[in-house]
Amino acid sequence: MPPAQSGDHDESVLVDRLNELFQGILPPMACRILAALLITDEPHLSSRDLAEHLSASSSSISTMARLLNSLGLVDRDVSVETRRDLFSVDSEAWPRTQLNGQEELRGLLLALNDAVMSREPHSASAVKLRSMRDFYTFMYDDAPHVLARYAQWLEADSVKKAWPEDAARLEG
Repeated sequence: MPPAQSGDHDESVLVDRLNELFQGILPPMACRILAALLITDEPHLSSRDLAEHLSASSSSISTMARLLNSLGLVDRDVSVETRRDLFSVDSEAWPRTQLNGQEELRGLLLALNDAVMSREPHSASAVKLRSMRDFYTFMYDDAPHVLARYAQWLEADSVKKAWPEDAARLEG
């Protein structure tokens, strides 16, 4: 795998930030794989590329890359020539992941509502469960609107306003 353009330090910082963001959700190796796929200029990386770059075992790479794929964060293809798994991240991963999570969130909301309804209305447990249910109901209801606003934001070139230095680099 070719080295990252921005250097090992930037990769290390990104891995640290991803670990913080996904703490308790993704194992550290999954964060390292995600960071490697984000910073490479190659269209995809093989399991072997990732194992070499991250100094990790093939089985660890395979397990964690498949986890990322199951979550919709990473795409997985198989090379026709080598029959190796090829992993990549595309620009649609983030909205797709959000949409995929809606189904799981709906199941959680139904379970939370059942738990709320099975308790005394003013009990401490009902109050806590209701708070969680109500927050995630709000998030569930608002997600489609957020994704629609994101698409509009992209179409309006709002990225240029949010990140002017990067926009200038792209235009220069």
